Amino acid sequence: MTRQGQARSDRLHAAAMGSVATGVAAYWLDYFTAGHVRSSDDPAYIAFENAFPAADGLMAASFAVSAWHLTRGRAVAVPLGIAAGGAMTFLGAMDTLWNLEHGNYRRMTTEMAVETGINVVSLVFGPWTVARLWRRREALAG
Repeated sequence: MTRQGQARSDRLHAAAMGSVATGVAAYWLDYFTAGHVRSSDDPAYIAFENAFPAADGLMAASFAVSAWHLTRGRAVAVPLGIAAGGAMTFLGAMDTLWNLEHGNYRRMTTEMAVETGINVVSLVFGPWTVARLWRRREALAG
């Protein structure tokens, strides 16, 4: 791919990372205010979900800062993005396992459809980000 093509790919990837960071903030804003995204009122579910905001916040901040640096062609985008992608993969796996263990995918409400979408994005975009940025590390370094 040409240098111009790589720069365009980096901008698209950065936009996707920024969208993820924004989506995470929107999710938690709704969760703690209106509650539309809550798929259950079960106290165990609430306790489980309430364990995620700090990790999700760190992940979202890492995505946002990585995106900013990636649009400027800076190598620091790589470790930040890999950390964010790894966190997303881990958090997505934790959430997916919870949903499988509790039979949540069997009752596909609107809220559970949102949750399923988040799980899929987490388990696809997280590893893809790690792999893509790892491949870009040398080009961004210099």
